[in-house]
Amino acid sequence: MTDLDEKYRERWQDKRKKTYDWKRLAIMVLALIAIFIVLNRLNKVGEKELPSIEYTAPDSSQAPQTQPQPDGEAL
Repeated sequence: MTDLDEKYRERWQDKRKKTYDWKRLAIMVLALIAIFIVLNRLNKVGEKELPSIEYTAPDSSQAPQTQPQPDGEAL
């Protein structure tokens, strides 16, 4: 019976060692922080202050009308 108990204790200790892996936990926390930083930067990419140059399509109703020359010559 002691051999069986010893096996169970060894298995339990091995499982505890795997769950309390501080290096793995630290790497996962750093990865999580990096993901949040990347998400924050990606959200800021879509936000712009004011466009530096804005293109407006010409409106044909406001276009200047050319007057024909009185002597009949075209421009």
